[in-house]
Amino acid sequence: MDNKETKPRPTVLDVLDKVENIIGGSMFFIMILFLAFNVCSWWLTRKRMGQLEEAVTACLVWVSYINMGSHYRKKQHIRVDFLLTKLSPRGQKIADIMNDVCSFIIGAVVLYFGWKLMLRSRTKFTGVLKICYFWIDLGLVLGFASLLFNIIYKYIPHKRINTEEMR
Repeated sequence: MDNKETKPRPTVLDVLDKVENIIGGSMFFIMILFLAFNVCSWWLTRKRMGQLEEAVTACLVWVSYINMGSHYRKKQHIRVDFLLTKLSPRGQKIADIMNDVCSFIIGAVVLYFGWKLMLRSRTKFTGVLKICYFWIDLGLVLGFASLLFNIIYKYIPHKRINTEEMR
């Protein structure tokens, strides 16, 4: 008999979290690296590099939005917990649903206008590095798409797959 434990198959959310963490972590690392280099350059030569400032700004957009959905799902976003604890369990559930509905509406509006902005910005480029704004705005669109996906996924019934049955 084989005593190896079978790992459960990764879910869609596991894969999405991993991709978001890789992208967000990479952008954060690049942003900090470029920022530190620009500060050191200022201290040593009294010159700042516009290329690095543009790259840091582009990375900041991605870092700010890319993990929005997973943070919302894990309840790591801004909440008013002291008010929720005063409510009954039913009141907490109603407040949670209202929060989801409001977040979905706001997220859908931002996603719609972000999408329009992203498509319109295909011909616009940054001043120094000539980065197409499409790629910068894509971070906002993917972040809000992830938020809406996580809100919808929360209300879809899920069926647990037993790994014993799959053998």
